[in-house]
Amino acid sequence: MASITSQSNYLFDVEPLVTLRNGNDAPETATASEAPVSLQAQGGAYWQNDEQTFRYAAVVFNVQNTLPTAGGETYALSVEVAQDAAFTLGVATVGTVASVTAPGYYTVTLNGDTIDTLSPGAKYIRVTATLAGTAPVIDYAAFIAPVVGAH
Repeated sequence: MASITSQSNYLFDVEPLVTLRNGNDAPETATASEAPVSLQAQGGAYWQNDEQTFRYAAVVFNVQNTLPTAGGETYALSVEVAQDAAFTLGVATVGTVASVTAPGYYTVTLNGDTIDTLSPGAKYIRVTATLAGTAPVIDYAAFIAPVVGAH
C-alpha cells in the first residue's frame, strides 16, 4: 500500500503569509528588534480594517544556525505589538520563546482577543531577538500566518 507523506510542518494558509524577519538577513550578534509590520496593511493577513480576519495566528521562528553557548550565551525570541510604527504607544509582548537552544522551528500562537486586551488598537507587530553572553550569534527567519481551522 502506498503512503502519503507531506513536508508541511504547520497548517498555515500560505496566501496571507507575512515575513517578520527575512532569512537572508545577516545573523544577529546583539539584542535587536526587526522593523515593524502593519497588521492592517497585509491583505487578509491577521487584522483587516480594524477587524480580526483570523482569531488565531502563529509566528514561526526558523532558527538556522547552531547556537554558541560556551560563553554563557542565551537566546530568546519574542513577538511584540504596538499601536504605532515607532513602538512608543501600547507596546506589549504577546509571546516569547524564552530559551532557544538549537536550530529548528519555534512557534508562538497568537490570540486576537489577548492582543486586544494587552494593546487595544494594536496595528503593528515585530519580532525581537534578545541575546546575552560572550559571543552570541543567531541566524533566523520569522513569519506570521493565520492558523487555519482554529477556533
